[in-house]
Amino acid sequence: MPGLIPWGIWAAAGAGGSTAGSYELISTSLVTGSSVASVTFSSNAAWANYKHLQIRCAAVETAGGGIDSMIMRFNGDNAANYAWHGLSGINSTASSTSGATSSTPYIAFINGDGAANLRFSPIVIDILDFASTSKTKTSRSLSGSLGAVDKGVTLKSTLWNSTAAITSIVLSGASGNLDVGSRFSLYGLRG
Repeated sequence: MPGLIPWGIWAAAGAGGSTAGSYELISTSLVTGSSVASVTFSSNAAWANYKHLQIRCAAVETAGGGIDSMIMRFNGDNAANYAWHGLSGINSTASSTSGATSSTPYIAFINGDGAANLRFSPIVIDILDFASTSKTKTSRSLSGSLGAVDKGVTLKSTLWNSTAAITSIVLSGASGNLDVGSRFSLYGLRG
């Protein structure tokens, strides 16, 4: 029963309304027409109503070759101000990965088989205390990929080593463009 699941990530699927502790849709970006290098969410007046943000995606990349990674950057920062780590299972192999002082903050798995194969990766990303100016920023994600060759799931987290409030979020594929049909929805969680 859904009421027994304690994780916000899972419980959020049915959340609604406008009470404290519920997720509210802020905006959605759908890739149409042709693939794009990235998707950007920029702050607006609505962001001020929330303590945390969540991005829910169904996405695929044009690169080909099965499982790839999604990158998430804040406020246009492309410098080595990020750290990340992940726990993954691909096929029957478990592994852990990490990167410190990185300019490439990997946040999730994304399928690289292209939209024609209809294998969109489910991704949920939580961005905690995004508006704080006294904390560095952390985020976590749960994602999966059902590629033509490899199947995998990963739990990742990132650190943005800045106390600046997050005013923009850019999502991109590590090796290719985000393909047509990819959907990115930004939600807010009241504190």
